[in-house]
Amino acid sequence: MHIVLYEDYYYNLFFPLIGFHPIFDLYAGFSRIYEKIFQLSKILKHIEGISFIARKNQLNYFLLKNKFENSVYDFSEDVLFINSRLVDIEKLLTLQKNEALVDASNEILAIRADKQIISKITPKALFDHMNDKLILSLCSNVNQADSIKYLFQIISKQDKFFDIDLFLFKNKLHSEFKKINHNLYIHPDAKINKYASIDPGNGIIVIDKDAQINPFTEIRGSSYIGKNSILDRAYVHDFTTIGSNCKISGEIENTIISDYTNKHHTGFFGHSYLGEWVNIGAMTTTSDLKNNYSTIRFNYRSSTVDSNEIKMGSLFGDHVKLAIGLMINCGTIIGECSVLFSNPKSKTIPPATWDETKQYDYHHLIDNIKKVMKRRNIEPDKSYLDLIDELYD
Repeated sequence: MHIVLYEDYYYNLFFPLIGFHPIFDLYAGFSRIYEKIFQLSKILKHIEGISFIARKNQLNYFLLKNKFENSVYDFSEDVLFINSRLVDIEKLLTLQKNEALVDASNEILAIRADKQIISKITPKALFDHMNDKLILSLCSNVNQADSIKYLFQIISKQDKFFDIDLFLFKNKLHSEFKKINHNLYIHPDAKINKYASIDPGNGIIVIDKDAQINPFTEIRGSSYIGKNSILDRAYVHDFTTIGSNCKISGEIENTIISDYTNKHHTGFFGHSYLGEWVNIGAMTTTSDLKNNYSTIRFNYRSSTVDSNEIKMGSLFGDHVKLAIGLMINCGTIIGECSVLFSNPKSKTIPPATWDETKQYDYHHLIDNIKKVMKRRNIEPDKSYLDLIDELYD
């Protein structure tokens, strides 16, 4: 069997993370979506290869960054197509040939196809769902599954993603990590100070390789601390994901912080999603609750979307920089590579914006990104710079 992991036309609703990432490159739970599919392939066994379908520049950088080859699938007798927005990944383990999973709108989330169905499937058909009705008519069985349609829904479903990861990564956790008490997994190379407090409670805590947990840090379940990340007097709790190479202080609740992001000072972030290479100034804080307890809304271009959640924070794209002492309203979206020196007036800030007043000068932006990445011994290549160019198109 061959696996094809793809993103569809809802990718725009995952702004502001889409500039640098395909949907399947986003954290959800304590792993990225594509990593879950890799683990799934180990459980399924007899997988011939995994292919990826996404927007050209984002896919190109994803493959180069991870040193993957995009294996070509042929019109064989057995191909498993997986939409990046599928949440119920464990349902793929029992999916038989010519069976499909769909969302509440009857759009395909996964299909295990034989040669006849494969002939009706093209990358464009996967992307725009135009052939879904025909494809599903050829299936022997169709079941509904849970999915995400907006970026903020990853935050809402963090509890479910943690459970899925615990199932998918069970063998890896037991073989590579020390299990301490109930659902506490610490990598042998992690450094835990004796004055740190770590309690998974009824959840799970995973502390990865070379993570450093310094004195008076408190971690509550469920939480994941990524490789090489440092926690200084931090309070991390309730379905929080800290990616690799981050520096974290202050309180973090039910939030995803992607790789190379620094929030190394006092301040609260709750129910939020931060991209890579974000820097948060001291005392800057997000709100995640309205005083009237009404649900939080996000503005996506010309439409307003109700999250149906009374607790929801902010969404920050890669390379966002925030000055000290800012107050960020709940439901705020800050586009990739934007810089803020004062409290935002708008709920949605476009990419590459300089303090909401003008566009960030392209050459200054490139220079600053190179400086920031050089501090971590990383040189952005052409495929990465192409993604920045897209922000100015």
